[in-house]
Amino acid sequence: GIDLSFRFMPGAAGLGLGLEAAPGYGLARERGMLDDLAAGHALELAPADSGPRAAASLSYGLAVSGGVLTPYGRWNLAGTDELGVRLRAGERRSWLLGYAADGQDLKIEYRLGE
Repeated sequence: GIDLSFRFMPGAAGLGLGLEAAPGYGLARERGMLDDLAAGHALELAPADSGPRAAASLSYGLAVSGGVLTPYGRWNLAGTDELGVRLRAGERRSWLLGYAADGQDLKIEYRLGE
């Protein structure tokens, strides 16, 4: 398959408007394919694993005391849309609170490091 990603973020350190588009075609499952083959597992691809796909996101980074607060929205042709807010404190810590519309899932994430 082939995947392309176009990203526009003019502000330094994630400030301001951010746009991203990611069209693709072909196999959608890239992680673990070589591991599966090396382990002798046959690849079983469902029809949803191939064909055209597209995703887009829109975000806006705001400077807050000690970091950057970024509300965002992600839309996917497969219907896995997400709305959320991300707080990045320095370069090594970030919080993310998101809502995925496909399964009505709430996602809370904390990252320490890259």
